[in-house]
Amino acid sequence: MSHHYLSFENVSYTYPDGTAALKSISFLINHGEKVAIIGANGAGKSTLIMHTNGLLLPDSGTVNVGNIKITKQTLPLIRQSVGLVFQNADDQLFMPTVYDDVAFGVINMNLPQSEIDRRVTQALNDTNSYHLKDKASYQLSGGQKRNIAIATVLAMEPNILVMDEPTANLDSKSRRNLINLIKSFSHTCIIATHDLDLAWEICPRTIIMANGSIIADGSTRELLTDTNLLNKTELEQPYQARYPINGSV
Repeated sequence: MSHHYLSFENVSYTYPDGTAALKSISFLINHGEKVAIIGANGAGKSTLIMHTNGLLLPDSGTVNVGNIKITKQTLPLIRQSVGLVFQNADDQLFMPTVYDDVAFGVINMNLPQSEIDRRVTQALNDTNSYHLKDKASYQLSGGQKRNIAIATVLAMEPNILVMDEPTANLDSKSRRNLINLIKSFSHTCIIATHDLDLAWEICPRTIIMANGSIIADGSTRELLTDTNLLNKTELEQPYQARYPINGSV
């Protein structure tokens, strides 16, 4: 049984204030794909992301990880398969040290200490953060916090990695380091982002949202060079599409 793919089938969700955030959303993301979810503010990106591991449950329709439907009963299993990195890294960092933060989720899996140590060490090494293991999160830079937040998820060894605005508020060096880190992942990866240059560089496939609906789903290079589509969805071409290297996109 594979837990590496994610499907939404006619998913709709309305917030208690009456805001219809998702309207009959359907798509399939296969094992190993890197997919960008883009759209203007209020398009529904973050709401969609929160449905990928059951932080929100749909009013109608189904979300499936592999052949497992996300329900209240399946949440423990789903959250071992789908790792979600929040936009604000501080939402995931609350323990006395970096090591404790990365170990927190793994400890709750009731694994032996040797396995906890192995996973934490591996996750910190994968994010080039092992040297920070004894520091407190308030001592870290924004880029370091983002890496540790990712490490907390990687330590759970998820099959699907989901990120909400991973480059938000990062300086150019931290952003480049994060892009290189994401490129190295073999996970199925879903990235909700306003950073269209990141989508262009990392994700072969892009889903464009507007007003809670999917407007387009296809090749990133094709969608992000379609000026009519971008204008319609209040998006701007990424720099690399406007100024291609060697005259090609």
